Amino acid sequence: MDPADIAGETIDICTADALRRQLGKSAPEFDARFDGSRCVEPDCGVALPIERLNLGKVRCVDCQSLAERRRALGQHNIPT
Repeated sequence: MDPADIAGETIDICTADALRRQLGKSAPEFDARFDGSRCVEPDCGVALPIERLNLGKVRCVDCQSLAERRRALGQHNIPT
């Protein structure tokens, strides 16, 4: 294989991985604590807007953002 073929293959792999991760973020969520209308985080409990409920989300935007930041920090072994 020449360098252009290797580069093309690498781009294809990276693009497929990025797409898989992005689609996973938009998938409906499950949490046993979810009551069908309120954020599952114990210190929150705000009512979720209908748009988030229609997407199958179980956290409010603020709690989801915090959870994603914590997850990203954990993947890099940075203490929170």
